[in-house]
Amino acid sequence: MVLQRLKILILVENLSINKTSSGIGRSKLIMCLKHGKHDISCLHDDESDLSYSWLEGISLDKIRNSKLNSFERFLLKIPKIRGAFTYLDGFGISFSKKIKDWYKSINNHLKENQYDLILVLGTGMSFAAHFAMAKVKTNIPWIANIHDPFPKKFYPLPYSSEKDKNLVNHLLANNFKRVLDKANMVSFPSQLLMEWMCGFYQGIEGKCIVIPHPGILLNPEELPRTKGDEDSRLVFDEEKINILHLGTLLGPRNPTHLFNAFNSFILSYPDAKDYFKLYFVGSVAPELKETIKKFENKEGIVIIEKRISYRKSIELMQSATVLLIIEAIAKQSPFLPGKFSDYVYSKTPFIALTPMHSEVRRLLGEGYEYMTETDDEEGLILIFKKVWKLYQAGEKITFDRLDLINYVSKENINSILIKEAIAKFKINKN
Repeated sequence: MVLQRLKILILVENLSINKTSSGIGRSKLIMCLKHGKHDISCLHDDESDLSYSWLEGISLDKIRNSKLNSFERFLLKIPKIRGAFTYLDGFGISFSKKIKDWYKSINNHLKENQYDLILVLGTGMSFAAHFAMAKVKTNIPWIANIHDPFPKKFYPLPYSSEKDKNLVNHLLANNFKRVLDKANMVSFPSQLLMEWMCGFYQGIEGKCIVIPHPGILLNPEELPRTKGDEDSRLVFDEEKINILHLGTLLGPRNPTHLFNAFNSFILSYPDAKDYFKLYFVGSVAPELKETIKKFENKEGIVIIEKRISYRKSIELMQSATVLLIIEAIAKQSPFLPGKFSDYVYSKTPFIALTPMHSEVRRLLGEGYEYMTETDDEEGLILIFKKVWKLYQAGEKITFDRLDLINYVSKENINSILIKEAIAKFKINKN
């Protein structure tokens, strides 16, 4: 089947490719659709002073952000009044203003342009464009992409707590239910996240699809660099076993057990200490600072607490011996980390530290030999032993999973999205 070429409007909040993982993920999804030969336009709310060179061929329009007036600024200075507005609808003054700005920009844009499909992308805990789109009156079918649970009270443990079960999150959940009900289709990056969210928002099951995070699609030479890229420690000795974790270490993703297992392995196999290097490159959550300090001077552990460019990340993941995914110690994890797709597409083998019930484990399969739970130190030591034995035997550690490479490919993602849209919405360009 030859896929039809569609005219697609994408509403996207974040394109900051060197500041946030969502900026990376949204940029890759946009270019994924561009590779499908579709006519892509974007309304965005990104504040970066960039040329967006990696989005060549994409029509980009910044929404108009209205400033708070003097009375609104005055109200925000009074905590009780500021809180009272938040308890009215869950949004508060500033976020309500942002939704209104999105609403006006979308309406103005649709008055002057015709589209076959609208795709709405959020960032972090913000779904401003989604809330705005739910108020827009249009016959154009639209897809709400839900990248994470929302609101915070629907996050699995240990990312949420009892304090998140408050009135504000209750109000946000009610508002978000209206978004999901209004959307013609709802997409998620993982099957388990889709099932997780359907448990909270009944009635949307029949219009949900899974669109995984795309693998590397961007040309590194078109991507900007940052000062962090210049760190001399970001050069690997090719004669060593370089194990690399890229990206921010969030609080629940505690690497203590990994460090303990690594130290135990080095003590048990002293010959390996001159060959193993364990790198952590990226920001560290405040609650993990003390943990990092305890281990940063240990033999073979290199901590580079800097945010590097996505361009440098691609270069490092392609030159590392083994990569690392660390998830929280939990019973389940419905998340598909954005780095998973890049790791797969780079064809670099990786160690996955993930719960027994997780999207990462579901995709890799129980037979994947470099996978264990985050707090399983014995399992981690066994993995290090496997890597060491292969190295001693002169064998290269490989990752040959064509099924997963295809799953995160631009061809598959275009096929899923466009076929589903054409079938669901009866779009006919012929």
